[in-house]
Amino acid sequence: MSIEQTTQLIQLILNAVLMLGACGVMLCAALMHQMMLENRSRSGNLAQRSVRHQLFRQQRQTRRSVFWLSGAGWVVGMSCGALVLRSVWQVNELIGLSLILFAGACGLFLVGTGWLLVSVMATGKDPAENRQLIRSMSRSKEPSGAKSSPKVVDFRARRDGRSGRADDRPRP
Repeated sequence: MSIEQTTQLIQLILNAVLMLGACGVMLCAALMHQMMLENRSRSGNLAQRSVRHQLFRQQRQTRRSVFWLSGAGWVVGMSCGALVLRSVWQVNELIGLSLILFAGACGLFLVGTGWLLVSVMATGKDPAENRQLIRSMSRSKEPSGAKSSPKVVDFRARRDGRSGRADDRPRP
């Protein structure tokens, strides 16, 4: 293998490794978005049918994104593997196979990123539905039957000089 072929092979491997890193970052973002949506769905009373439907649609879109992005990661990993095998064996067809796999991984990456963008953009799509979702979530946290009132704490209590504790006598 000549020096020119070696540098080209190193560049191809570097491209595959960078693409694998990009797949990993986008996959982490998709998984975080999926966890956020699952927490929303578990958090409470999703009484409004439209809000529940929107949330399940976003979860489905995010699952598709995770599927496509993980597929892109696997395919770009196979592309990198083919390049590593090419560095060991002098089979030129492995470079062609690696380029086909890399192009396929780029396509899968774009599809997965598109699904993630659709899901994220749908989160802020209809402010009225999002307000309803927030209201339903905040209602589920309150105990049923009683409204919560703020507690008043008296920070003006006198300090006992010896023990450092506030004494129970009312302040004049």
